[in-house]
Amino acid sequence: ADNLEALRGTIEHHVPKTRGAEMTELLSRLARDLCVEGTPKCAQCPLGKECPTGIERLAKKPGSGEKKSIKKSR
Repeated sequence: ADNLEALRGTIEHHVPKTRGAEMTELLSRLARDLCVEGTPKCAQCPLGKECPTGIERLAKKPGSGEKKSIKKSR
């Protein structure tokens, strides 16, 4: 609950009240289009580097230092 209040305070500090409804609509669209359950599109999301899920998923992205196992065919 404290984190939620902190987030709310941060958002209110950066988004004027007159644009609150627009901000809510834009966040809803972003969530609908990119925060897809099971396979979110974090690499395409402008908030991917700020979102806990995006941070975790982008860190696991191939080429980010994590080695993938390669199966050799016989």
